[in-house]
Amino acid sequence: MRLLKRLSKFTDIFRPASYPTYSVASMEKDNLSDFNITKEDLKTAYLSHPIVNRALHFRADLLVARGFTLDFSDEKTKNIIDDFLINIKNNSPLNADLKTILRNACIDCDVFGNALYHLIPNKAGNKIVKLSPLHPAYTDFQRETRGAISLGEFGEPIGYVYMKDTPYEIKYPRVEVAHLIFETIGDELLGIPLLLPMYKTIERLSNIEYAIAQGLYKHGLPTRDISVGDVDHPPTADDINTVSEQVQDLDAASQYIHPYWYDVSTIESQFPMNIQSIPEFFLDQIIVLSGIPRRFLSGDEQYATTAQALQRNLSLVLEPLQARAKSWVEEQIFDPVLEKEKCDGKVELTWRPVLPQADPQLVADIISLSNTLVEGKPLITWKEAREKLKMPFETVEGKETTLAALSKNDYTGLYLVEPHGELIWRNRKRAIVKSVRFAAHLGEPLYLLSGKLCYGVIILDSPVEIDLKEFKDLSPKHLVSEEEREQWWPGKKKLFYYHVLIDKKFETPRKWKYVRGVQNFVLKVEFE
Repeated sequence: MRLLKRLSKFTDIFRPASYPTYSVASMEKDNLSDFNITKEDLKTAYLSHPIVNRALHFRADLLVARGFTLDFSDEKTKNIIDDFLINIKNNSPLNADLKTILRNACIDCDVFGNALYHLIPNKAGNKIVKLSPLHPAYTDFQRETRGAISLGEFGEPIGYVYMKDTPYEIKYPRVEVAHLIFETIGDELLGIPLLLPMYKTIERLSNIEYAIAQGLYKHGLPTRDISVGDVDHPPTADDINTVSEQVQDLDAASQYIHPYWYDVSTIESQFPMNIQSIPEFFLDQIIVLSGIPRRFLSGDEQYATTAQALQRNLSLVLEPLQARAKSWVEEQIFDPVLEKEKCDGKVELTWRPVLPQADPQLVADIISLSNTLVEGKPLITWKEAREKLKMPFETVEGKETTLAALSKNDYTGLYLVEPHGELIWRNRKRAIVKSVRFAAHLGEPLYLLSGKLCYGVIILDSPVEIDLKEFKDLSPKHLVSEEEREQWWPGKKKLFYYHVLIDKKFETPRKWKYVRGVQNFVLKVEFE
């Protein structure tokens, strides 16, 4: 019995101070092995495909484009961080400042899932003077022989290891490495690359592009079919070999002179129809996963949208990334820098808005000036007002846009011939067709007007150009008859299709002051 008590004391001595804080799954290899994808594969996808490369650069550039501000708890903290920022720029081979480091870290996270920077102190060891990037393709957590991540007595990873072009492993303590992750699952310790869910799509798209290129080559340079000899001139093996060598390097400009008992023809390859539309399905998936509007990746203005919709979409993508980058800089870079110099101050990083915003007081003042009349004229014109707000001088079908919508829900109205407004209200009609491509009011709330009634608020998506066949195919969605098309747009071969999103439906349609002759947009909607 005494022996058992003594043995129990030994087990208490060897028991860890606390249990590991991570699950077994979180300590194994990263997710790439489950998909038979390597980090080198991700690197190749990033470097080789133009849309992918542009999307990742655009995300990283936009994340830091507007910059940030730093707020310090006291003057000592400010001096330490200012000195640190000067040192990391001067000690960088590329003269990279913190903004550049954040941009590059964003690309590392998107490509490999992780961004890692080594915090290097000076020789005296009393201050951090350099941030050195560790290539995420060759850096990993220190691991046990069986492959699990090595944990300390409190269940935290003990450090990192670099394994590339060195005769031995270079190990770094965990506290010396700033590790940024954008996406992860559960309590897994390694990040998930943005490229991982789109990698197979990129691979298939690359194969399709190669096949299209081969098809074009074969169509321009078809395979030749050469028969050697006839009944009176039976070919020998040497004859066939000789002809094979003669035609081996023929191209489209070559001439081949041969005896009459040689028969030369071509094997025509079938050229695929609508070849330009084949990659679109795969490109759409890549663009959706990147979160970047298509107009920025393809340069196609048919996907243009309003500044308000653009800001909303980009903010949804970038703000979560900026929040993670903010925590990374504050907690894993600035805090260790201050701790190394025995300073208990704090630094707060604040991102500037993704897109510049007008000062609300400035907007209110300008609206007041534009509504103040002197001898029947406003103090400032709409052009002067838009110039002060740094807004484009856009017009809608020759009519001036108003400023009141900047401060309240005074929406522009979209007028549709009866009964098309009611059809949208009843959820039977999901799109509209117009003969013009609208340059404004896309992606913003619009009153749905039809006849003398307002049915609610809708949002128009970016236009898609369609031909008459596509008009007919899409008729179940837009519900415009052939008779209406011929009456409204006689002779038009190209039309524009707008998907409609219902933002708000009025339970009972409201009456508005109908204006005769109205077409498309109503800039000032007045209700009865």
